[in-house]
Amino acid sequence: MKRAVRAPELEDLLTRVHALGPRKVWANSGWGTFDFRLESHQFGRLPPEDRAILAGKRPRDAAVENLTAGLMDVEGLTIFELEDGDE
Repeated sequence: MKRAVRAPELEDLLTRVHALGPRKVWANSGWGTFDFRLESHQFGRLPPEDRAILAGKRPRDAAVENLTAGLMDVEGLTIFELEDGDE
């Protein structure tokens, strides 16, 4: 997302947005909102579940509905996990 917003095609738009003065841009994940920090290469504080995923851990609430929020309808999907050694 950070690279996309800095794409050459959006340069004029980003310049106009910055000309408006400091603005907070809120983004959403499956677990909550966070400060996108348009002017920075880093995000603001992410919800705990997102921080867990970035740390390589399983989020506290790993419901597939949260992991795919806004991307796809998961109704009727069967979700399973492979254990170590399973193929």
